[in-house]
Amino acid sequence: MDIRRASLYFVLAVAIVSSVVLAMGLDAAYNYHQAKKQIVNDMKARSATSIQSLRTNIADHIQSYAINEYVKLIHTELEQRRHFAIVVRDFNMGEITGGGAFVSGALRGPEGELIEYLPNDPAQQRSLRECVHIDKADIFADDGSVIGDVTIYITDRAIQRELESIIVRTLANSVAITTLLVIFLTLSIRRLVADPLTHVTRSISRSDKDGIPLEAVPEQGPAEIRHLSRTMNRMIGSIKSSRSKLRQRRQQLKEERDRFRLAVEGTRDGLWDWDLQTDHVLHSARFETMLGYEEGELPDDIRCWSELIHPDDKGHALQKVEEYLNAKGEGIYESTFRMRTKTGEWRWITGRGKALFSADGKPIRFVGFNTDVTERIEHQRALEYSAKHDSLTGLPNRFLFSELIQSAMHRCRRNNKLLAILYIDLDEFKDINDNHGHDIGDAVLRTSASRMQEIVRQEDVVARIGGDEFVIAISDLANAQEIIGLVKRLLSRLSAPILHESQKHAPLKLRVSASIGISFYPQHHDIGSDALLRQADQAMYSAKESGKNRYDFFDADKHHRDTA
Repeated sequence: MDIRRASLYFVLAVAIVSSVVLAMGLDAAYNYHQAKKQIVNDMKARSATSIQSLRTNIADHIQSYAINEYVKLIHTELEQRRHFAIVVRDFNMGEITGGGAFVSGALRGPEGELIEYLPNDPAQQRSLRECVHIDKADIFADDGSVIGDVTIYITDRAIQRELESIIVRTLANSVAITTLLVIFLTLSIRRLVADPLTHVTRSISRSDKDGIPLEAVPEQGPAEIRHLSRTMNRMIGSIKSSRSKLRQRRQQLKEERDRFRLAVEGTRDGLWDWDLQTDHVLHSARFETMLGYEEGELPDDIRCWSELIHPDDKGHALQKVEEYLNAKGEGIYESTFRMRTKTGEWRWITGRGKALFSADGKPIRFVGFNTDVTERIEHQRALEYSAKHDSLTGLPNRFLFSELIQSAMHRCRRNNKLLAILYIDLDEFKDINDNHGHDIGDAVLRTSASRMQEIVRQEDVVARIGGDEFVIAISDLANAQEIIGLVKRLLSRLSAPILHESQKHAPLKLRVSASIGISFYPQHHDIGSDALLRQADQAMYSAKESGKNRYDFFDADKHHRDTA
């Protein structure tokens, strides 16, 4: 190879490598800034959504002094979002404690675990000051006064990790592409600087088993030999190129087949392949073992799938398949349903797939995966239950009661019936809590809640809204007098002795009584559920002031005359 050809090789190599490196560098910089901008925008959007949700949901808890409830909300929001810390200042509780605002919250520790926020911890305060984004909003009471505020802190740890990942991927892609281009350049230039014509015979003699020379024939010498060399080189080049592409394609197909096999075997999803022309279905081993069957144990027809679906879910599941196929495969098929295991248990399954259609629009093949989502669904339901139920008694809490009372009000108004709201406060509960401890106090609350449920009907609602305060919604009353008998039974049942037995001390005979306030809906004046509950609360205090262990009705007409 002479100097001029070597120089050309070097110049081309430098030009191509420089161009690729420059292009990749510009692309990496652009991707970096776009990703950073998107991450920051997502971070701010999540923060805004969280703070709007928290300031709405925490307000009721602050007004009812339910510290534990809004602390649970803080922990739930931190677990679901990628925030660093959430801090709530409670002015109502601060007035009680005499220390200004009552501060509570949580933040992430070094390992990402949730820890309690300590206002006087210098390390925690330093961590909060180092946050890159802070959102703060006031919390308003029903009357519009400020009763607290909530602050969300976000660090740049997640941003840095994602940006570092983007840089690494971009550099890896740049190195790979540059390497491939340099290799291609080397092979191409080598063909242009082949051995001289004097090596023609030796080049032809070095051939493979098919008689094709292993290297290009040098194009040197007389015009006839150069023409022959050029013709041979074109033929050799064409054959080699075709054979190389064929081999590459075979290798690619083998690699793709191996990757697909490993992906299917390594995933927790079960593969299914449905031939719609024959109704023949192929199942992967995971599809069967997911339901407790041995590989090859399930039949290979579509009826097997439909027969394993829960009867309550079958209609919906079949409808989703039909809708997807009628839509000619637009989008991706997805459906969630329950399937029976070999032992008779039910597992929640999400199926996803894509169909292949013929030229005339008929579906001919449907391929997809089944994923077991039982744990996720059960976890989601547990979270929804804990958010709307009292953890001690299992009764609906204030939030769920508000939802249920709205439905009851609508039904009674439509059926021209009365809805009664009973606000119940246990009179001697504080003395029991102070004298015997919270464990016995909790047992009294559970017993009282159980007794209330024994008295009311199954369609009525009993809820605990905090401390020793309960509410009951009695619907579909023909008149107000119907409630008197039930209230008297409640007073009698709640005042009955409670025998508490424990391994720690001798059996205790405890007594509580109840003061009950009653309000009705509908009234002559338009009224909402919160106001209806406040009326019952006022009537309860009137009953308590009259001597306890009794009930009183809220006089709506008298109240409006007094406030007029």
